[in-house]
Amino acid sequence: MRPHTHKAPLILLVTYITLFTVLAISPYDRATWWAENILVLIVVGILVLTLC
Repeated sequence: MRPHTHKAPLILLVTYITLFTVLAISPYDRATWWAENILVLIVVGILVLTLC
């Protein structure tokens, strides 16, 4: 039997990284941008570490 491979999490991760990078280029206020995104970065990091 072939193991099930789900491409959706990888597609979502690549989409998130792309969007995060584009929006990080020149935010209006860098400190506010970090405050809004640090929790999301932590959650995404935990998900990547636990699902790999």
